[in-house]
Amino acid sequence: LPSKRQAVASTNTSAQSLEGNRKKMDGDAQKGIQQLLQAEQEASDVVARARKARAARIKQAADEAQQEIKLYRHQREEAFKKLVEDRGGSMGERQRKLEQETAMQVVKMKQDVSLQRQNVMKMLLGYITNVNVDLPVDHTKV
Repeated sequence: LPSKRQAVASTNTSAQSLEGNRKKMDGDAQKGIQQLLQAEQEASDVVARARKARAARIKQAADEAQQEIKLYRHQREEAFKKLVEDRGGSMGERQRKLEQETAMQVVKMKQDVSLQRQNVMKMLLGYITNVNVDLPVDHTKV
């Protein structure tokens, strides 16, 4: 049978072993906590990078959309300008064309007047100098 000393020694060894196990478990727990904290930090970093990447993609998409809008607006404005030109131009152009046509007509009329001036003068002088003095038919019976 084991003696008391052996039993005490065995108990002491068990207690030491138990305490060693406890220290080891405490050390393992600390390592586990550190690993969890490190994993949490890495996860936070991954989430932060994902948010930054998402923000960059959204910004890029917005920039591309603005470029597409500018291109579309430019195309529509060009199509509108072409349509206006095909249908007679803008109001400013129409007014300018009308003024040019009017000025050309005035010049043409002045040329016609100067060309016909001599003929009109001869005709007027002919009416003034050749007076018909015959009485009308109704007045001769009286």
